[in-house]
Amino acid sequence: MKRVVHPNLVNLVNQKLKKYGGHFAKIIKINKIKYILIYFNNENDMLQAIYRSTMDEDIGKGLQTKSQKELIGKDGVYRKTGINKFSVPTHTKSKENLENIGK
Repeated sequence: MKRVVHPNLVNLVNQKLKKYGGHFAKIIKINKIKYILIYFNNENDMLQAIYRSTMDEDIGKGLQTKSQKELIGKDGVYRKTGINKFSVPTHTKSKENLENIGK
């Protein structure tokens, strides 16, 4: 089985590795959505990369930590085998919804 990867995707992965300093990265595809998994040598390197990501990227666009047991389900929900489930925001809330928060 031969894998075909678009050159732009390879460049994107290489840019992310260079920017955040991961040990290596791989691309996974779940339900037609591609995710980049970046592996780090230790927890300190990972936390520094997450900090840089939160400072550089827009809110919700930065790196996210996932444990080894977490999966992404068909409905786009991160699942940690039987412990917790939470949805990833796929769109911004409307102005009306934001005004109703806290009332």
